[in-house]
Amino acid sequence: ELIPSLTSVAYPIDQMAHAAVAQICRRIEGNTARTVTCFLDPVLIPRESTVHCGKSALQNLRVCNLS
Repeated sequence: ELIPSLTSVAYPIDQMAHAAVAQICRRIEGNTARTVTCFLDPVLIPRESTVHCGKSALQNLRVCNLS
């Protein structure tokens, strides 16, 4: 039985860590803002489990093939 590799989403871990450290530094400096919203772009990594749907279907997504 063959199992295809699964399509996944890569999250920008470095950017997430940077944002978290920046928030901690702001708190240490006395900024007590309760909510900080940070929008980071995940990357779709299509693999064998994705049905080939052509370029037009993926044009609005940020796609990276790391296979």
